[in-house]
Order: sequence, then structure tokens, then C-alpha cells
Amino acid sequence: MQVAATALGGRDFEGQVTKEINGKTYILIGNEQQLRAIGSGKKVIGRINKVTQTCTGQGLFGYHWVDGASSTEYAGDADLADSDILRNADASDYDNSLAICHTKVDADKTRTRYYGVGADGTQADYSAANTGLTYSADANYLIFRDIDLSKNAADTASTEWTPLMFSGTMLGAVSNSADAVASLWKAVGTDGASVEHTTAARPVISHVVVNQQGKQLDVSKQQGIGFFASITNKTVMNNTSLGSAGTAVVSNLKLQDVSVTNQASKSYIPPTLLGTLTSAVGGLLDLLLKALKLLTFGQVNLDLNLQGLLTLHKDNPSNLATGAFAGRIYGDAKVTDCEVADVSVSSVSRMTGGFVGYVEGATRYDAVSGIVGALTKVLSGTLEDPERHPIPGAWRSGELAAVRHARTECLDSGRLLQPGHLEQFGERVQKERGDRQQE
Repeated sequence: MQVAATALGGRDFEGQVTKEINGKTYILIGNEQQLRAIGSGKKVIGRINKVTQTCTGQGLFGYHWVDGASSTEYAGDADLADSDILRNADASDYDNSLAICHTKVDADKTRTRYYGVGADGTQADYSAANTGLTYSADANYLIFRDIDLSKNAADTASTEWTPLMFSGTMLGAVSNSADAVASLWKAVGTDGASVEHTTAARPVISHVVVNQQGKQLDVSKQQGIGFFASITNKTVMNNTSLGSAGTAVVSNLKLQDVSVTNQASKSYIPPTLLGTLTSAVGGLLDLLLKALKLLTFGQVNLDLNLQGLLTLHKDNPSNLATGAFAGRIYGDAKVTDCEVADVSVSSVSRMTGGFVGYVEGATRYDAVSGIVGALTKVLSGTLEDPERHPIPGAWRSGELAAVRHARTECLDSGRLLQPGHLEQFGERVQKERGDRQQE
């Protein structure tokens, strides 16, 4: 069942673009421009109103700015017209901050003042439009309207879909009472990962065309081919364990009229990226692995380096997995109540499915020694936030993204600490400690 679209869509007010539900803030997705922006880092901007202010005499109170009638400057990201594009810029207070209104000389001067819309739907300070959020790949999203991807307001000549690398939460809910204020929020389950079907329908994302051209896939940017390239969790170092930073969730979506074509038969990582990563953190990783070998008197030799880790990742056959909904669902991920219809999937790679091409779980790895813990912590900290942990020369050439990518390859890929290596190492360390205690 499809629900007729309304301007309100069951929200608190028209122009609303975020909502906190059960302690989690969701970005509300209502059009194709927002959907295409996920993973881009563009700013999330709410509704902006404007008024023309006139410098007017107030008798004994002197001259002051007086507001005229309010009108819409920007409808808000979730309420764009078909031909509009995302603003991607914060709202400001005035169009002319230097204009003054003090004396009779200033009478009848005008300026434009901007306002936002507060959580209660009333006009508020301009800063209310600046959410501080971005369209990141690990944010929380609530799609509340059907979306037609046969259009692209930002580039009318290119309507193909770019597969999405996703590690956040994405729920679909079209309110059954879309013209009723706040009816949409009832659809979100208390767990933040499900939708109450009695109050909302699945949003339909239609006319999805994915065309992976070329014989090689750049896995520094994308792994898997489909509407979602990969759905997977981010990793985090907690105390002595390397595990999931939180479950990646996708629930209650329907894809209609989907065409996915993959012509890539090989994966690659650009040579310039390999060089940057190897020079930036390769030496550090090699030193830590050598220290691990010395600590265990040569019993543990992981025989790995950054080049080897990246090669392992590049050669992973699941990089080319192809499916209509997702190429890969990997690790701590939960996909529920989703469907695809009118699907065409073709691929020259082996892993191909109508819904998903490849599914795999992941293990939480315990850092069983101080040196292994140091290795993962240093890599995690350095590569998670390279601005805070600078590596000389790594981004003077503008390759911050390259350094961040190393974290994905070394940690998120799960290949830094393979289960076999880790289990054998743990057994040997425990045995060595027992022998020393007996001595």
C-alpha cells in the first residue's frame, strides 16, 4: 500500500528536517536530493524564513529596525521543490550586518533578516536552521516519503545511483495519517531499529539504476555493487577489545524498478593511495609487529605489513559482490522488513544475488597482550582522526581521505587480527605465563 504524499508528512511542522526520538536524532529524508547526499558530508539545513526590516522612527525611543511580513527563503532540505538543490550552507543573521539604524538620517533604510523555525514550529533565531548535522554515512535517517530516482535536480543529465557505503541507521516510514501533526513519530520502534507497521507504510524508492562501468572497481571508495554497496558497522577499541561501534540498521524500505549492472571483474587500490598510506603509517605498523615478535621470543610472527593488509583487502572477492538491495552485508548489521520488486541484476563477478550478493558476520577480537592492544589503539586513534594525530607529509598533498581509508582497511576489514593468529597467540602467551610462574 502506498500512502498519498502530503507536505506535512506526519511531522511536527513543514520544513522540519530533524527529530529526536527515544534519545536518537534522525535526519528526515523527503526527496531524492537528500537521499543522494547521504555519505557526502553536506550540511543538513532546516527551514529559513526572511523579513525585510525598515529603519523606522519610534518617537521617544529613537530609530529601530521594524520587521515586515515573513516569507520563505529556503523551504528546508526535506521540502525541496523538484528542481531545487540542497543549500549546504548555514543560515546567517542579516544580509547586511553593517547597516545601521540610529538617527533620522538612517530612516527608511532596509535590510533582510533571516529566521529559523524552532522545535515547536514557531519562528526562532536564524541558528535554529543550522542543525550542526551532516549527511554522513553513519548518521541516523528516517525516510518519510516515496522517492523517485529517475530525477536528479543537481545534474539532470545523470540520474544513475551511486552505491552507498552505509554504517548508520536508516528507517523507512510513511505515516498512515500524513496530514496529522506528529503522527510519524509513532512509527519508530522503541528499539530505534524497527518500524510499527500499524501506523506507517514502507516508502518506495523507485527507478534505481546502478551501472558499474569499467573492468576494475576502486575499493578505496566502494566495496560491493547495489543500491547499498555495503551495509556494515564501524569498529571501535573498547578497553582491550576491538569490536563493533554499533549495529548498522536498515529497515522497512522497498526498492521498485531496480536495474543493477556490474562490469568490473577486478578490484584495485590507486597506486598513489598505496604510496601515501605505506609512507604514512606503514613504518609504525611494521615496528609494532616486530615488537610483538620480540615480546613472544619469535613464537608469534604475523608476517604482515600494511602493504600486505591492503593487498588482502583488495583481493577479497566480496568486493565485487552484486545485488539489487546490497552488494555486501557484513559484520554487525541488521536488515529487516525490506523488499525489492521488478529487479534486474547482472554481473561478471561470481557473487551475485537478487537481493544481496554477499553476507558475512564478524568477530570481536580481544587484544590479549599490551603490544597487540597498542597496535590497534595506535592505528585506530591515528587513522580515525588524522587531524588530531598528524602524520608528517600524509595530507600536505590533500590526501586526508587516504589516511582515513587505512583505518577501514586495517581495522574495519577485520584482517589485522585474524582469528587463527589471535587464538594461537593467546594460547602461547598463557602457556608462557604458566611456565614462568612454575619457574
